[in-house]
Amino acid sequence: GGWTHPMHLHMEEHHVISRSSANLAVNKDDTGKEDVVALQPSESTVIYRRFRTFLGNYVAHCHNLAHEDHNMMFGWTIRK
Repeated sequence: GGWTHPMHLHMEEHHVISRSSANLAVNKDDTGKEDVVALQPSESTVIYRRFRTFLGNYVAHCHNLAHEDHNMMFGWTIRK
């Protein structure tokens, strides 16, 4: 518990639009494009992500190895 979750979203970059934790200082990494977003415990974010030409499967996972090894990941499919 209490770990930051560096969530890695594969294949495209995104911009962080907002965070649920308004009481925290602005994350300097939120000012540019990125493919990892650091989430505090129980935090959520809104991101903008443009899917360009790649159709198919995408995956996202936590970069904390202990979490990744215990299936803290998900996937989705982009179709026309």
